Amino acid sequence: DETPTVSTLAAGDAVNTVIQVYDNRNVGNTHVLNVSVVTIKDGANVDVTANYDINLVASPATGVITSRPITVTAVTNTKVYDGNTSAVAIPTFPSLQNGDVVSTQPIEVYNNPLAGTGKTMTASGLVINDGNGGNNYIINYVQNSTGVITTLAVTSSVNVSPTSKQYSDLVTYTARIVGGAPLVTGGPQAAQSATFKVGTQEIGTATFTVSGSDLVAILTNQPLVEPTPYGTSPTGQMSPGLKTVTAVINNPDLNFSIGNLQPTTSLSITKEDARVNYTGLMFQATPNTSTSTATVLLQASVIDISAAIGDPAYDAYAGDIRNARVKFVNRDANTDLTGWLTPSLINAADPKVGTVSAPVSFNIGSSDAQQFTVGIVVDNGYYLRDDQEDNTVVTVYKPLGDFVVGGGFIKPTQSSGTYASTSGFKTNFGLNVKYNKRGTNLQGSVNIIFRRNVAGVIRTYQIKTNSMTSLGVGGTTVNRKAQFLSKANLRDITDPLYPVSLGGNLDLRVDMADLGEPGNKDSIGVTLYEGGTLLYSSNWIVSKTVPMVLTGGNIQINGANFGPAIRIEGPNPTDPRVVLAPQEFAVKVLGNPSLSTFRLQLQSNNMQEKFTVKVVDINGRLIEVQQNLYAGQVIELGSKYTQGTYFAEVMQGTNRNVVKLVKISRD
Repeated sequence: DETPTVSTLAAGDAVNTVIQVYDNRNVGNTHVLNVSVVTIKDGANVDVTANYDINLVASPATGVITSRPITVTAVTNTKVYDGNTSAVAIPTFPSLQNGDVVSTQPIEVYNNPLAGTGKTMTASGLVINDGNGGNNYIINYVQNSTGVITTLAVTSSVNVSPTSKQYSDLVTYTARIVGGAPLVTGGPQAAQSATFKVGTQEIGTATFTVSGSDLVAILTNQPLVEPTPYGTSPTGQMSPGLKTVTAVINNPDLNFSIGNLQPTTSLSITKEDARVNYTGLMFQATPNTSTSTATVLLQASVIDISAAIGDPAYDAYAGDIRNARVKFVNRDANTDLTGWLTPSLINAADPKVGTVSAPVSFNIGSSDAQQFTVGIVVDNGYYLRDDQEDNTVVTVYKPLGDFVVGGGFIKPTQSSGTYASTSGFKTNFGLNVKYNKRGTNLQGSVNIIFRRNVAGVIRTYQIKTNSMTSLGVGGTTVNRKAQFLSKANLRDITDPLYPVSLGGNLDLRVDMADLGEPGNKDSIGVTLYEGGTLLYSSNWIVSKTVPMVLTGGNIQINGANFGPAIRIEGPNPTDPRVVLAPQEFAVKVLGNPSLSTFRLQLQSNNMQEKFTVKVVDINGRLIEVQQNLYAGQVIELGSKYTQGTYFAEVMQGTNRNVVKLVKISRD
């Protein structure tokens, strides 16, 4: 750019053109400048360069070339969150000088990899091939604050396995976020945990773990149970029906966009199996000999299937039996005897076993005695059971001379209840209960003594009756049975001078059997309740008191309601072993369905005309015929029948009745 020096020219001539060049093109401050072209013109603008002998002399080393500044500006980048800071578009920069080329394109990065707007974009990395290692340029990088990282869209789901299960059984819940795993090591994941719900009831929370590119949260083997039992109309979240299962996604990360933070699926809850045992009265006298109606306390234990060890339907996962609903029905008339009843726990610490009871009035009309087939139905709640196997026969009769008397002791080994006696300790009893001469009131008393070890001290307890409720007598002439109900008091009489009352107006039940003299086969069972709480049972098996054979003593039972003791093969109505209860023509089936045999009780007020019984199978084929039978007999059928359904036609004169018999298999 500087004008070189020249010697003196002829008058009127002047230097017109001078071209001066550096010795090389690269940046530096010691360049040698050379004059390569000089032209001279005269005053008439005529080129007179040829009139001169021009000598070109290099200048001293004072030439300088400085670096060219260029600006590289970051541009706005928008991308979906991918876990890193890289950008797609490259920064902008001006054109280079001739011959210079870009050997490495510039890059651009976000200030952080997280989703958001207004991100700072930083440019860097431009490399220019200019023959001087890039030193001919000064690169100025300019940031941009308009970068955008949008959230990564992922999907969520929930499933339950199995999709159909009984109340109180186990299911597994799984939540999944597809694509929700960290995209880079140490990076964020779509969410931290999932809380599972059935309806509105929270089941539990599970932490998400990485499974490939997904996140999975699993809550295993959770029982379908309520936190508390429900009332008279069970409508809890675990009540049977189709339920909505929800996975609530917790702590979703802002770098992900989860399509549904509360995905749902369906779960079908079905009713759990229940088992029932009839534990109520089976014999009940009317209040007196001139009354035809009697109030019978029907009672049953209701058992969650988890307490029925050995049952084919057994499972180990218990619900709360208070969520069951139970009613007693008359199987003969196919009518309800009670409404739906809610079980009370026998042991407050055990929700698997409960009891229901209800007083029901039965009318025997003009008969001295009548049998009623009572069934137990579990439904209308969380449990299900309706099986003829659970039927029992309740006999109502007029008290024509009933009484029980006895004394002795047993040695319980499976006592139960709040005051359960210690295994092997004696339980003594003495009883004397009878109706007065008019058959209108119960008289007598029952006294029971039992013992238990409390912290090393043998304590003695006494149960004494204070208001007798009922006495029922039945069975056969060689296996007489009685059931006695009364209100009673419980006392601790360890110190006879200072007895301690443990409760009054309690419910006492005594079950007895008289198998004849001298009494070594007789049995007794004692049960004491306070409301629904079991205070004492002499021999508790699963859900009821089972009478124990006496270790010593004797029980005598007398009454007018004993059935025949044996099967009578021929006509012998005067046989003293046969009890002939005058009744209208009827047939009672004992043991139906049956694994072995059926017992048919033939009833009629016609004591002379013979009965005929004809049995056919379901296809109408004749299986068996018995003839010359009399009223009052109990005959046995079916010992050789195969599994299936049969029909027994019972005839006496013009009277005819057909009963259905079902033979079942042990399998």
